[in-house]
Amino acid sequence: ERWDAQSGAVQRSSSKMAGKGHQPDRPATEGTAYDVLGLSPGAEARELKARYHALARTWHPDVSKHADATAVFSHISRAYDILTHPQQRLVYDFVLANDIPMFDKPERFQ
Repeated sequence: ERWDAQSGAVQRSSSKMAGKGHQPDRPATEGTAYDVLGLSPGAEARELKARYHALARTWHPDVSKHADATAVFSHISRAYDILTHPQQRLVYDFVLANDIPMFDKPERFQ
């Protein structure tokens, strides 16, 4: 599942492939911190933590064999950091709500 900020809806993956050669769903590396984690802006702390741990089990560079695991996990970690600090999240949500593009991407938000 992935939150689509433009439509305001949760996007679900239409197919899950099984067996050898299956690549886990790659988290978004573009878009908002919510997009990266595949959560809605209303996600609670426990949901953030659960999603982060699920993504870390797949994408942490120490466990993933994907060539881009380090880059993907960097996006996951940055998004999680923004959304788990209450003050940062308030400011980040304000940035998103007011369409301030200079700071809308997790990697641009300080």
